[in-house]
Amino acid sequence: MALALPSNGVFLAASGIYCFAAKSLDAIENRRFPDKNFISISIAFGVLLLLVGVYFYLIYPGLKTAVKNYNYTPIDAAFFSQTALFLTAPWGYWAYSLVGIGLLDLKSKKEISLISSLLGIPIIVMLALGIGGFSRTYIYLLPFVLLLAAQGAAKTLDLLNNVSSIPRYVLSALLALGMTFAPADNLIKRSTSPFPPGAATISEARQVFSYVQKEIPSGHFIVLWLPSETSVLNRYFAARLRQSMYNFAAGEKPDKIVLISHLDAPPQNFSIGGYYANSSFNLPSDSLKLIKEIGNMRIHELDKNISRFIPPSYNADYLAPVEIPESPVLAKKIEKKDKALGETALKFEKNTSQNLALTSSAIKSVDIKKEGACLLTIYLRKYGQKSNALLADYNPEQWPPKSIYINPYFGEFSAPGFDFNWQIVITISPMAAGRHNLVEVFDLIDQTSYFDGFQTFILS
Repeated sequence: MALALPSNGVFLAASGIYCFAAKSLDAIENRRFPDKNFISISIAFGVLLLLVGVYFYLIYPGLKTAVKNYNYTPIDAAFFSQTALFLTAPWGYWAYSLVGIGLLDLKSKKEISLISSLLGIPIIVMLALGIGGFSRTYIYLLPFVLLLAAQGAAKTLDLLNNVSSIPRYVLSALLALGMTFAPADNLIKRSTSPFPPGAATISEARQVFSYVQKEIPSGHFIVLWLPSETSVLNRYFAARLRQSMYNFAAGEKPDKIVLISHLDAPPQNFSIGGYYANSSFNLPSDSLKLIKEIGNMRIHELDKNISRFIPPSYNADYLAPVEIPESPVLAKKIEKKDKALGETALKFEKNTSQNLALTSSAIKSVDIKKEGACLLTIYLRKYGQKSNALLADYNPEQWPPKSIYINPYFGEFSAPGFDFNWQIVITISPMAAGRHNLVEVFDLIDQTSYFDGFQTFILS
């Protein structure tokens, strides 16, 4: 269990403590303490904790990275409320009335010690670490919450049966119908209304996916222009998007770019996540060609030609010409082992906690004839890395530029032999009419940063 999800180690600890408590109670009642069973349980649990501890030690660097990459919920009343609601969804807080009755109905010391261990150990661990994690971390508690609710329901039926002339099977049927109402109502709502707002319904997602699979060629690049990472469309399009993003990064230039958006959040009025904070922008309406309406969903084609810019032809080993003088603060390395594509990757190592901005020594000039053009940048970096890259007109006083980050949840990939996973990053930046003098810019935030497969395209 701990191999599947490290937080399950909390459950293993709670289970082990319960076994100690249960065996201790048996030994005390039988006045044989400690007995052979207790000793065997102790040895088995000790070995289990040792192995889990070794496992946690081995993955500790990854756990530290996860803490940096994700904004974990602090321990407060809102966290406990959110987790409690998560465990009884879709019934809500009222289900805890049954859980409470079930708790009051516990009679044996073993039952009480089991529930106390399962509920108490996570709280102790959370308070000790000061980190609550995500609500789903405590999903292992769900069966026990449901068992307590079931015991509370059975006790409620006993009480009602004692004060009512209605047959028990009728009361049981009424309670069962009441318990199934909330899940059925939730499923109907999810099928007919978007969750969260601005996303597709299940029905719309199914129809949009079917249309795209039949009518949109595989050579077209799909962009989910949606306000939320939790959209049900993500589930349908995940495999296609991951494959097309990899193909794009590996040198297959798409024929067209197709945008899928919601009626309430069209690309010309709604900005998806900015590549930099507060840097997103809206696409011009005259660059969008509506090709299909499905419910509240819209499928647009980006009416732009896609032309390679830098490098002028695909080169998996293209490395931006960044010159760094010898310094104890920063070093550049041509990496031949940890690379995603081709034979080499670019690696920067810095010895300072300050963010550094590097620019390439070669200027790429281009004349844009008409308004509405865009610059598309695609590259690969280490997954979870905060350091980023962009081809742009570099002016420190006007940095960062406007830029959007497309399909951010589908770029992760791994392959045998890699020491870490890679992430494909695709951004689009607006380009005004006129002459542009562009350079590769590397914002180095992490101590060690990897970049590979850098390509740029002009959309005009």
